Amino acid sequence: MKLLQAIVGSVLLSVCPANADELSDKVCPILKQVAADGAGQADFMVQMSLVMAVGGAYEFKPEPLKTVLDDVDDATIAACPDDRTAVLKLVAKSTLREAMR
Repeated sequence: MKLLQAIVGSVLLSVCPANADELSDKVCPILKQVAADGAGQADFMVQMSLVMAVGGAYEFKPEPLKTVLDDVDDATIAACPDDRTAVLKLVAKSTLREAMR
């Protein structure tokens, strides 16, 4: 589990969007896919899939994580609330910020 936490942490530290619109444009399709693929999976596997997909969407560029974590919930609440809610149910978290930590 510690290895998983280290991997998740390092991936998230490398993700940073330019703005909230770019964030929702990239994250909403990911949420839709994670929600579809995550049914029946353990919550930590869904969470890891989310983190890896978001990291990959930003090509793992080394930028501050704070921007992503600060903006991801607001951007997705407005742009894709149903997919956001579906993923949050799968990972048993109340925010995407929590799910991506």
